[in-house]
Amino acid sequence: MEETLEQVRLFLIENHNGDTAARDSLCSWLFQRQVQVSRGDWQMWMDSPVARDSQAVMIQEGCLAEDIDVVVNGLRDQTDAMLIFLSHSSETTAIGDALAKGFDEVLTPTMSLAEQGERVMSKIRQGLRLSRQHLSYLELYERYELVVKQNEELELLSKSDALTGLFGRRYMMRKLQEEAARTQRSRHMFTMLICSLDRFDIIEESEGKEVCDRILKETAGVVTNSCRTYDIVARWSESQFMLLLPETDLTWALVVAERCRRNVKRYLFENEEKKIDLSVTIGLAEFQQNEGVGGCIRRSEHALKEATQRGSNCIVFCSAAGSELSYDTYVPVEEEQES
Repeated sequence: MEETLEQVRLFLIENHNGDTAARDSLCSWLFQRQVQVSRGDWQMWMDSPVARDSQAVMIQEGCLAEDIDVVVNGLRDQTDAMLIFLSHSSETTAIGDALAKGFDEVLTPTMSLAEQGERVMSKIRQGLRLSRQHLSYLELYERYELVVKQNEELELLSKSDALTGLFGRRYMMRKLQEEAARTQRSRHMFTMLICSLDRFDIIEESEGKEVCDRILKETAGVVTNSCRTYDIVARWSESQFMLLLPETDLTWALVVAERCRRNVKRYLFENEEKKIDLSVTIGLAEFQQNEGVGGCIRRSEHALKEATQRGSNCIVFCSAAGSELSYDTYVPVEEEQES
């Protein structure tokens, strides 16, 4: 089945001193087959956007003052059109030279008008197929990029908490498992902290959910800014945050925990010119290779529960010696000196 060649353009860079009769006959033959033929010189093709959009460019031998290699290279740099050379010679070496220079087809004087025309039409069809295939690839690539972007957005939404902008619980669990596996290989320790807003239910009852949402967002920012760049902070539950401190033992983890506690306590939260005192209670545990992630989370939760029983605005860490758990309250150096 013959392809439709509507809106197909061919630009002829012609030699006015060449065989004008044969050239004109070929142009007429192509025109009858719905190929729009434009004619001009090399500079006209360069200056005309419409000419440069042609599906084929035919160059008549002897039409150029410039080196033919330069012209062909220039055409290849600026267009994907099929390049056809209208030669004065039928010698095999001349045809080979033209093809070697980068032409897609060579027409010789010994070819009949119909053969020349069919060769041009064949190259135009080939160019159209390649062009359509190229467009198909572009469309597929654009769709692929769109899908990748949508997947990235979905991934971000799936691992983020909509209110605070922190990572979510599911993402934190994945990072904890990855860190535990890395610890098995490198023997570096890590510590996890659970940070809970004190009196959250009471504040919500007295101030309302909208105010509590603001408190959660702003507290999330304070906690995040209190951590190091490589620490991971996630919203763990309604009023709790989980902190993963990679390659951090208990001693340094307590420094980070104290910085979080102190910065939240000092933070000025106001609602309609009314100041609301905020504080957090923190439970933490250093990971031990024989317990797994679940065991370390349980110890952090036990530490937080113990801290809550001992009073708000404090830090308790849970150590394990075999099956025995022990709890200690962290007291900053400055508070020890004051007491």
